[in-house]
Amino acid sequence: MSAPRTDGTNAGSTARIGATYRVQVRPGFDLDATAGLAGYLADLGAGLRFVRRDPLLRAIVAMVLLTNLLDQAITAVLVPVWAAERFDDAAPVGLVFGALSAGAFVGSLLVSMHGGRLPRWRTYTVAFLLGAVPRIFVLALPVGLPVIAGVALVGGVLIGAINPLLSAAEFERIPAGLRARVLG
Repeated sequence: MSAPRTDGTNAGSTARIGATYRVQVRPGFDLDATAGLAGYLADLGAGLRFVRRDPLLRAIVAMVLLTNLLDQAITAVLVPVWAAERFDDAAPVGLVFGALSAGAFVGSLLVSMHGGRLPRWRTYTVAFLLGAVPRIFVLALPVGLPVIAGVALVGGVLIGAINPLLSAAEFERIPAGLRARVLG
């Protein structure tokens, strides 16, 4: 990891941005009313109340919480231990995660471009189940690294489809005035 630059470029960039861009406040928006901890807590409470009243948003929050928890265990423990025991090398970790990331990028692009023509629930279900489950279980099989990287690539394409679908559902359900509070 390299040290941060100290040659003045950050200060120069900050000065240029500050001179170029001005914050524009909507008419009728009281900047002082939302300032401070009380304003932040009120906004947070408004977002939480909206999520609590909407069953789909509650399900999305629970699903994201659980899957991120499990994915963190897979990323931080399962794949590195698998690579250490099977290959005694860290390179397979990079290959598997690189394939997964490349696939996720492609999947996000494809669903962002063509997702409006797909059935959402079915697409989400297939992407969720076939994108996550096989890439975990393939690690236990006696197959080579190219097969595992291929499964990670295909799984990534499927997993990449999930976020555009969730975002579309969220943006359709959340009123524009509450989006920052609910999504935050």
